[in-house]
Amino acid sequence: MKYSGGIIIIKLGLSLIVLSILCMPTFGQTTAEEWFSKGNVLGMQGKFDEAIQAYDKAIDLDPNFAKGWKTKGSALFGLGKYDEAIAAYDKAIQLDPNDAEAWNNTGHALESLGKTSEANAAYGKAKELENIEPNEFNSSLNYSYELIDHHVLEKKPPASVEISVKKLAAFLTAPATNDREKARAIYRWITENIEGAPSGTRPDNVLKERKANCYGYAKLFEALAKEANLTAVTIDGHTGITGDKFRFEHTWNAVKINGSWYLLDATGGGEYYFLTPPSKFILDHFPLDPKWQLLNNPLSEDEFKRLPKWHLPS
Repeated sequence: MKYSGGIIIIKLGLSLIVLSILCMPTFGQTTAEEWFSKGNVLGMQGKFDEAIQAYDKAIDLDPNFAKGWKTKGSALFGLGKYDEAIAAYDKAIQLDPNDAEAWNNTGHALESLGKTSEANAAYGKAKELENIEPNEFNSSLNYSYELIDHHVLEKKPPASVEISVKKLAAFLTAPATNDREKARAIYRWITENIEGAPSGTRPDNVLKERKANCYGYAKLFEALAKEANLTAVTIDGHTGITGDKFRFEHTWNAVKINGSWYLLDATGGGEYYFLTPPSKFILDHFPLDPKWQLLNNPLSEDEFKRLPKWHLPS
């Protein structure tokens, strides 16, 4: 998918994905495009090993099938095989040097290996070609958080740790291999352990009571992030997710990862609101300070009001 900092209306895209799954033949693939389409369906289902087999079939039929190499790279990325993903992306780039998405995805694979300077060079090439920002990467579909999620959800910290911002941050981020995983660990713990309430704002009180309003969620994320040596800010604004009522005061966060700002909303929770691309986040979050839209061309409030109605994903 190409991004240019503008608005992405994703309902149509989701409908097309559903249709592709419903219409996909289950046998008899004979062309590279057919195997490519089957691989995409398997990838959307999280069956990355099977997706790779389908992409390999497509590539066998057409070794110069750039899309096949690129999507194979994304499936390898989903398995955490970053070196192999880079090799596949490199092949896609050899075949189509102007594919900004392949450059962007290469950047994320390099970032996952801790090769920050090389990652930034790849991001720069993507932005040069099509103005794709690193934070437009769909992290929930293209990054495996299985290990860090398992640590957060299955290994319960001692009670004394859970009431201390400093100790909890250290526990949650202990196995993290990069800043992205630190942010993920903090986000998952908050969304799994804090209950929404009309009040509750101070991080220490939120940890004790396990309840918070949106401001409390955001301040807790910011406090834990600071203890984990992450740079995070709390953002005030309003949303458009309450039906006909436009102004609904709300608070969320941005966190800096490898020099780029990413958006998240622990109150909203779920995969959708973790490091959401700015062009999607703006569909239901309007910050008071327009710089936190993180868009090349920020929207006015009137433009935000005219966006299609959007509701929290279930």
